Amino acid sequence: MKQTFHCMSRLLSVFVLFQLLSGCLMVPGKLVPTVHTLPDRSAYENKPDVFIDLNFHTFLSGKHSAPVENITAKDQFLNIVRNVTDRSNLFESYTFDRFEGSDKDLTIQMDMMNTGNNTGAMLAGCVSGLTLTVIPVAVKDNYVLTATLLDSSGTELATYRYENYVRTWIHMFLFPFFGTMKKVPGEVMENMVRNLYNDILQDGYLKYAYQENELPDFLCLK
Repeated sequence: MKQTFHCMSRLLSVFVLFQLLSGCLMVPGKLVPTVHTLPDRSAYENKPDVFIDLNFHTFLSGKHSAPVENITAKDQFLNIVRNVTDRSNLFESYTFDRFEGSDKDLTIQMDMMNTGNNTGAMLAGCVSGLTLTVIPVAVKDNYVLTATLLDSSGTELATYRYENYVRTWIHMFLFPFFGTMKKVPGEVMENMVRNLYNDILQDGYLKYAYQENELPDFLCLK
């Protein structure tokens, strides 16, 4: 009886050890160019005011079901967009409120879609659990950002679409990379938003002007 108990204790200890040593590594895709910074427009006094209309949908249940709005993910995405927008200095002001956005120069509609395969994720989880994470498995989350730019009258000016993914590897000895579970998806979405702003800017839809009599020195006539 004692031998059986000691054997079970050892097995339990081994199982716990494997669980402690196992972890996840998230690897971002490279389908979207990396935009680290946006062109500096801080010197301009007159910048456009924008209304940013956000949605976040999740589509993980297979092709026979419709995407569902994900309120929690939408709030997280809103914080991501707010951080990118604050650092960009591209706009005079911006709002996420529909009522306040009725008189803005431009409207940017953003819809982030997170798609994946629940069945594949469950199978990967079973394989990982049954083998104590000895056999590495991977699951993939796809992110698609679609955006529409409207002028103050509601006329569509342009549409944009960006696709990328995050691949999550589950394996023993990946515990040191567990921290990537939180930051990688956010970084992928941040980069997609920066690409959107950069493309809108390069397409000439954001209009800027200096205040009269406040031209920078290098533009003043000598």
